[in-house]
Amino acid sequence: MDFRGQVVLLTGGAGTGKSTLSKVLSEALNPLHRVDFGQLLLDRKIGQGMSSLTYEDLRRDSSRLITAADVRAVDEDLLVTLPALRRRANVLIDSHAVTKEPFGYRVTHYSLDQLKRLSLDAVFVTYCDPAELVMRVREDPKGRPPISEFEALHYMALQEGVAINYAIACGCPCYFLRTGDRSAEDVASEILRLLSAARESSPGSGEENESR
Repeated sequence: MDFRGQVVLLTGGAGTGKSTLSKVLSEALNPLHRVDFGQLLLDRKIGQGMSSLTYEDLRRDSSRLITAADVRAVDEDLLVTLPALRRRANVLIDSHAVTKEPFGYRVTHYSLDQLKRLSLDAVFVTYCDPAELVMRVREDPKGRPPISEFEALHYMALQEGVAINYAIACGCPCYFLRTGDRSAEDVASEILRLLSAARESSPGSGEENESR
């Protein structure tokens, strides 16, 4: 698939397969600029002098290391560069607004003005069985704190609620993708099919995207 101008948000609870899926999409959707929001936050903190900081550190203690100001700064950097990116490629934003914290959860979301500037074409949300998410985090934590099945279900539900609001604000479709019992390649194929169908059903979408 080769078309330009789509800006897609891929989100979901950490551990639901989002990052693996985004890497598969990077190979299947051409041309594509992949935005790893967590990596951008990490780069920002390293640039501030925290040279030994790792991705696992961010997952382990996000609310202590990452401030709301950090998130706003990275958001603004992306929004400034987005128009140029959109003119030459599809843009996949790999991000989640909800983080699991020692005190519970934190939501660092886009504002309505930011969503207007993002003008998302689609939102995709990954989810899986809560028991499977608990097992994934336990077997391969990568800095993620352990969670119970109740916490896993709550976590995914919070993320899904944020995603729905994003889609409403942008006037775009929101799709929920079941992972766990399907390969990342199968899920990626479903995303490509949905994007293609949406593109074909939107008259003049090519001209709109080129002018954004």
